[in-house]
Amino acid sequence: MPTTAVYCRISSDPQGLRAGVERQRQDCLAVAGPATILFEDNDTSAYSGKPRPAYSRLCEDLRTGLVDDVVCWHPDRLHRSPRELEDFIDLIEATGATVRTVTAGDFDLSTPEGRLTARITGSVARKESEDKSRRLLRKHEELARSGKPKGGGRRALGFEPDGVTHREEEAERLREAAVRLLAGSSLKSTAAALGFEVTSLRKSLMRPRMAGLREHHGEIVGPAAWEPILDEVTWRSLCRLLNDPQRRGVGGRTRHGSRLLSGLARCGKCNSKMWLASARGVVDYRCWECGGSRIRADWLDQLVETAVLAALDGPGMKKALSRQSKSGELEAAKELEEAQATLVELASDWGSGALSRAEYLAAKQAAEQRRIAAQRKLDGISSTPVLAGISGPIREAWDQADVPRRRAIVAAVVDSVVVNPASNRGSTAFDRDRVHINWKA
Repeated sequence: MPTTAVYCRISSDPQGLRAGVERQRQDCLAVAGPATILFEDNDTSAYSGKPRPAYSRLCEDLRTGLVDDVVCWHPDRLHRSPRELEDFIDLIEATGATVRTVTAGDFDLSTPEGRLTARITGSVARKESEDKSRRLLRKHEELARSGKPKGGGRRALGFEPDGVTHREEEAERLREAAVRLLAGSSLKSTAAALGFEVTSLRKSLMRPRMAGLREHHGEIVGPAAWEPILDEVTWRSLCRLLNDPQRRGVGGRTRHGSRLLSGLARCGKCNSKMWLASARGVVDYRCWECGGSRIRADWLDQLVETAVLAALDGPGMKKALSRQSKSGELEAAKELEEAQATLVELASDWGSGALSRAEYLAAKQAAEQRRIAAQRKLDGISSTPVLAGISGPIREAWDQADVPRRRAIVAAVVDSVVVNPASNRGSTAFDRDRVHINWKA
């Protein structure tokens, strides 16, 4: 008696209900009869070219002779790729197995007529898949342009499954995470304190949907249909912070480490950033590029700490920086938004035929230049939420802060700390005149 295999497949079942494959199974078993082996690929496309584990096992059982009869609901459940169909035809010819379907009858792949019918059916199925793919691409593009969520997939952090409604308790924790990070806390400590997984928190905070922006194929195409969890200025500040390569070690050298000015101090000879160096128990800041400047780390830390706390002792600098940061960021963010909106409108006009290709490319180049200029302006502005969050005496806040937060306070008010080479090469004496602090306001 032949051993029959029943093969069932459904392309999409994101919720894992298995309703489609179950209906196929019942219909196929009515045709297959006794002694059946069941193969199921649920939520698996035959068009995408991705592996289908159950189909691969079916082919292996055919090859070894364990199966010599295949039943499926329709030929397109087995194949939607002509290339894959040809391999299957070769396998059936070599083994002499039979192929039966519930809705399209038997396929005798041992005859030219049967193979022709299978190929025609496969080509039609391929065309249907291509049409469906094109419709889905157009649908997703339309949803993106209108700012609507695409639907499906995993729930976004901070949002309900509809992708629009805030899950308020989660959204509030995301806002708190933004405040902590911009105030100098590390991503790891922030995630632990607020109950997030580190990678998930980083990815979620950097997604445009956090700022109420709609993304499509990696590009922001306009405002979204949902309310933002973070304002755009805060979101862009976070993206700059979390994308900063200097937050991690490079080339084995100690980067931020446990010192205040690693990477913030600069060599007065070549303007390169200075990093830590240690010799005979003494920790220095050193220029690793030209070797022209080197200074005791504890001396420089104390000098800069004293200067920064003195500068922030009164409200003048804090207010000036807040006004400068707020107005500058809002202006740059507005320019960026206008340039992005222009790019979206130009793409729409070109797509509708209102603009020729030459007109579109010329206008796009000008708009893209405005977008780049606005982005650079925004990137060049240092936001100062760390200062805005200090309500008591600055000395008290400083004493309670960890090293990352102290670094953030210094970076909020200091543009650079320039260390010039020692007048006597090799001298270890501290010379205050070697150090120049450039303030932001």
